[in-house]
Amino acid sequence: KQWYQRRVAITAGTDCEAGEFSSGGTADSCTKCEADTYSEAGATKCTACPSGKEVASGEGKEEDDCSWSPCAAGKYLDQENGCTDCEADKYSAAGVTECTDCPPEKGVASGEGQQESDCAWKACAGGKFLDQENGCISCEAGEFSAGGTADSCKKCEADFYSEVGATKCTACPSGKVVASGEGKQESDCTAIRVNGGWSTYRSWSTCSADCGGGYQTRTRICNNPSPANDGAECEGAGSDSQSCNDNPCSDGEETDSGNKRLFRTNFLVLLAFSFIFRFFIE
Repeated sequence: KQWYQRRVAITAGTDCEAGEFSSGGTADSCTKCEADTYSEAGATKCTACPSGKEVASGEGKEEDDCSWSPCAAGKYLDQENGCTDCEADKYSAAGVTECTDCPPEKGVASGEGQQESDCAWKACAGGKFLDQENGCISCEAGEFSAGGTADSCKKCEADFYSEVGATKCTACPSGKVVASGEGKQESDCTAIRVNGGWSTYRSWSTCSADCGGGYQTRTRICNNPSPANDGAECEGAGSDSQSCNDNPCSDGEETDSGNKRLFRTNFLVLLAFSFIFRFFIE
């Protein structure tokens, strides 16, 4: 009888409990509110929970029964504003209320960090390279790097040097050289070693005899170029000789002129050697 009386009495929400609703008519019972909606007693319809909040079906009896939904990964729960993206360089798993900092020197964009592995090494400053295990490491002397995410430093080119942590290499002073990657300070640049080279031969000297066989000489100098900075001396002799006037002398031909010419030639040869010796001494 009581059930019958309640059924007959239902008109537009009359007697519906909180969490239920009825639009009246001949319904023999009230209907539970759907999930994420709520109602007070005697409601003719249910009200949706605020955005981002939820409640089980029939459990929402007032707005306060609606609680924030668990946040997705990369977000955290702000009690006033609901699920909010984690700040840059922080990450979070789903359903947490706060974000976790990425390891030192690592970062991730706001809202993109869902786990620690999403945190990537930040770009290195100039003079460093990125090691995936240890982060940014300074370049060694003789190397350089513009920074960024390069996984190694580059060697300085030949005739350039750099100190530790360099962003670029410096040219050796003019006239000095160093092998690629070997220049770690300016003092590593050394003067260019110059090996000596012979000049062309000078003209042949006058033959030492007019007949009966003589000889003549020619000389060259080690100045093309001259040895410098511990460069090697020229190899070989600085003079050359050859026979000349091999034709026989006639009977009674004066040989005195030949002897004089021989003396003069020898003198010139000695003078030439003296000049060459003085050149090397200086």
